[in-house]
Amino acid sequence: MILRVATVRRACRKRKTKTIIQSVLNGSTEESSISIDKHREGKLEFSIKYTPAQDEVGTIIDIFITVTDITERAKLERKHRQLEADLVALIENYL
Repeated sequence: MILRVATVRRACRKRKTKTIIQSVLNGSTEESSISIDKHREGKLEFSIKYTPAQDEVGTIIDIFITVTDITERAKLERKHRQLEADLVALIENYL
């Protein structure tokens, strides 16, 4: 799947990327997610993991960024939550 860089940048701006990058440069691993609405494909969801890259003496020299498409997982999680809510409502109405 190909996304335009401008689309990803626009979505990332909303997620306080500067704060995340600063935290990673201080040694933390951070995770975030973004949603991008595409007209034909629908809503796409991605998990982003930022990991500090260190040299042999432990100095942070760069950041590894891993982006994973979690669209299907997110859809299933929403469906699962809705089914759980429906089941709870059914049980409460029965009692």
